[in-house]
Amino acid sequence: MTSTMVEVLWTSADTSTTGDAVLPDTTKTHVARNADGWFDLVSEGRRAILTLLLLGCWVVAVDSLVVATILPSVGASLGGFAWFGAASAIFLTGLVVAAASSSWLADRVGLRTAMLLAGLGFAAGCGISAAGDRMAWFVAGRAVQRCAAGWVSGLIYISVATYFPGRHLPRVLGLCSTVWAIASLAGPLLGGLFADSGLWRGVFWLFAGQGGVFAIVSYLLLPESDGRRGRPNHGGFPGRSLALLAASIGALSIASAIIERPSAISLAVVGAALLVATVRIDRRQSGGVIPRQAVDPVFPLGSTYLVYFFAMAAGTAFALYVPMLLQQHFGLSSLEAGYIVAIEALTWTVAALAFAGIRER
Repeated sequence: MTSTMVEVLWTSADTSTTGDAVLPDTTKTHVARNADGWFDLVSEGRRAILTLLLLGCWVVAVDSLVVATILPSVGASLGGFAWFGAASAIFLTGLVVAAASSSWLADRVGLRTAMLLAGLGFAAGCGISAAGDRMAWFVAGRAVQRCAAGWVSGLIYISVATYFPGRHLPRVLGLCSTVWAIASLAGPLLGGLFADSGLWRGVFWLFAGQGGVFAIVSYLLLPESDGRRGRPNHGGFPGRSLALLAASIGALSIASAIIERPSAISLAVVGAALLVATVRIDRRQSGGVIPRQAVDPVFPLGSTYLVYFFAMAAGTAFALYVPMLLQQHFGLSSLEAGYIVAIEALTWTVAALAFAGIRER
């Protein structure tokens, strides 16, 4: 995701008036009044694109928050509590690998086709999770689902850089955070109702439908020409870095689920070594996964990446384990535990909206 976000930041900085894509003829219209305000955000043919991006945010956001609520029910039904950490790492690995390759995918097939494939993949993954009768099938379906969600997330950022002027970036991201706020309220309610009634599979069938709708809407709303298809990609697909990163996360995840201490320590050492190798190889190739100077606190974006990394690490652990702990040890229902987790998403959204309209100084 970080490499995609870098593209958004640099493209937005270089694009001060219009995006790179070919929108309808109204893109030539100049809105003199309140040129950087909310009205200009949805003018010049951008309303439909913004609607699609917010729909994509909803698909990803509600999936994350609902699944965090129903995972304890899934573990009880399929006997998979011991693999919570490993399963989550597999989901996140798919998310990271797909998001990092989203720019490569868009350059190969175009944004519209990439969005279509991501939506169909999301629907297929949800169907596998819903139909699976073992934890292995559930994990496999979630891996496909999260890969597709990673594509959706990455393609959303790319679409922002492609279709929106840089002056609109704070407001677009603020609206995306608003969608997360709505999902943080509706997600635990939906997940709690399904989980408490023992119908957790119904959530994934519902999400499969959402993925199909997103795929259809993407094909209908996005222009056929977006200026990306066939564009030379910076350094190509970072296959070695992504493979090493996936292997590192896999080794660390399995280590967390193994009871035997010597085996767990050995796998943890292997995972750490693979992570170091990932960073070194990634730094030597152009278009890598990890931005250069990403861990340098003196570099402006470096300090931002560090804060974002630690915030995401804490948030992921919170969303993964707190619902299970609240239900197993404190007797809370799925609905009650879900809304406690939703507090984090709400505070994130409030902060994002509070800073969305602040001008650069």
